[in-house]
Amino acid sequence: MLVEQQLDIARLELLDMGLRANPQLNYRSGSRSLDIIDEQSAHIFDILVEQESTMSFLPLPDAYQQKIADDEDEGAFFQTDDNTELPPLDLYLEQKKGASRFSDKYLQTGLIPAKL
Repeated sequence: MLVEQQLDIARLELLDMGLRANPQLNYRSGSRSLDIIDEQSAHIFDILVEQESTMSFLPLPDAYQQKIADDEDEGAFFQTDDNTELPPLDLYLEQKKGASRFSDKYLQTGLIPAKL
């Protein structure tokens, strides 16, 4: 097979918009994946590629871990010990860490330490 024919076949595969053949279109979070929360890809690229540095994963903050341990109902709102609702995780991180959370060498996940 000629190189040109192989390239034409590869182009067709790249253009395939079917959900089964294209995992980029059919992404499902699960046990074999790790969702990164509240990060900016430009900062991640800078740290990993430009600075040639490594990054580590962070588990859920303690307040969220405690709520998950207390109440296994996934539909429940996150609350602290004094019964005030916890905001969505990205807003919580913004309040606690500010913009510095994007330039650190950690990637925030939504997992508890045991599952991370």
